[in-house]
Amino acid sequence: MDYILFSTLVGVQCLMLFLSYDITCQYHKRLFVRMEDLPSSLHFNHDDTEMHYAVPKYHLRNHGKDCQDTFSLNYIHGSGRTCGEGIETAWAHLNGIGTSTRSSLLAQFKEAVTMHRTHQQFLESYTMTFPPATIRTWSKAVEDWEADMSKPNPYRECQSRTTLADIRLQLANEDIAAATQGHVSMHEVTPSNFLINGLELEDQQAKGQNWRDVQQVYMPCVMPSQDRKPDDDNTDTRSIHAEDLCLHLPSSLPSSTITLPSFTQLVSLEFRLHVAQADDSLEDVCRNRRITQSLYQFKKGNISGTGNKANTRSHTTMTRFVEKSLAAADHYECARKALLALAPGGSWQTRLCPLNRADIRGPGKDDEEFEGRQSEGHHEPSWIWMVPHVTANDDSLPDGAIASTADGLNDDVRIEWTKARAQVQRWHEEELLVVEEMR
Repeated sequence: MDYILFSTLVGVQCLMLFLSYDITCQYHKRLFVRMEDLPSSLHFNHDDTEMHYAVPKYHLRNHGKDCQDTFSLNYIHGSGRTCGEGIETAWAHLNGIGTSTRSSLLAQFKEAVTMHRTHQQFLESYTMTFPPATIRTWSKAVEDWEADMSKPNPYRECQSRTTLADIRLQLANEDIAAATQGHVSMHEVTPSNFLINGLELEDQQAKGQNWRDVQQVYMPCVMPSQDRKPDDDNTDTRSIHAEDLCLHLPSSLPSSTITLPSFTQLVSLEFRLHVAQADDSLEDVCRNRRITQSLYQFKKGNISGTGNKANTRSHTTMTRFVEKSLAAADHYECARKALLALAPGGSWQTRLCPLNRADIRGPGKDDEEFEGRQSEGHHEPSWIWMVPHVTANDDSLPDGAIASTADGLNDDVRIEWTKARAQVQRWHEEELLVVEEMR
């Protein structure tokens, strides 16, 4: 590959050079170190050349998030609306229709002008909502990264999401600290472990009676008789099937009950656990959507047309991950329902929105749904890919609850602004490139 590339560049001197390749993210590393192993006649003088490396848009979505933020043609200065996949097209049989492309260039130019104007208007209105100093700071961050890609990537999302495992560790440390200070728990199972076990039972519905015994310590107002049906007065509560056991967590009780002073600690603990549970579930939805998209691209490029058996097997695999996405969405909605009961009207609702089935899409455009209708520069992303991260406490929520910080929100807003700015630049570059092609 190195020999082919540098053979192509023999005798060439340019100010800017784009290298687009399916695995550029790995290939560009030590590229010019490897060049030294080739004959001197193939050496390329790149000292005065501005080098850009990109992964074609069709292949990029199968790469990791770091690659998508660093090697996307949507963010690289000078790339216009280049797709990068054209090099793999078989051009020989298209020579006969070459003259017809002259008229299509005019339509392409009109589209570029229209889209540039549309994105420009959006960016201008969006920019007006921020102080000028903030815009200058964000613009400088983008320009610095374009000049030196070793600097912080302004398009990269923060990875400060708090997981359920983080909250469980935090609660365990709080229990240890409380015990060290001499606070004695009412039961050998602490309140936090009691609620954690309850959340696990919602999924597993196992070891129900043991959990109920602990519940009688912390929630004596909830009697096992509530699990009986009216005609089951003589039924032993220990004979109730685990899957039929009603857990009576604080979030399932009337508001008049959970506002009692004796429930304050349990409500706060359950709230924190459900926020993290919702975050984990939403992350599972996104992860399974990425896998589904990758499987679809693989099926489209490698399996379609090879026979019913291979297509059926591939479709079955994709369906499995679609079902996982829907299951994670159901978990999210259950957690959100509990949060509505525990803290109705809380600021958490601005971050954890209702999750409709139509929102379960992406990343990027869904080829299986919008084939031939949208491109990355036209589609509207689902809110699930733009959820602000949580890192600190908020006094407006129950004690210890996690909420979005101002800095965390600004990071997400900044990323959306930089992406909007990039779209304006790419469409403007597309105008210039099409005009050059029409000469």
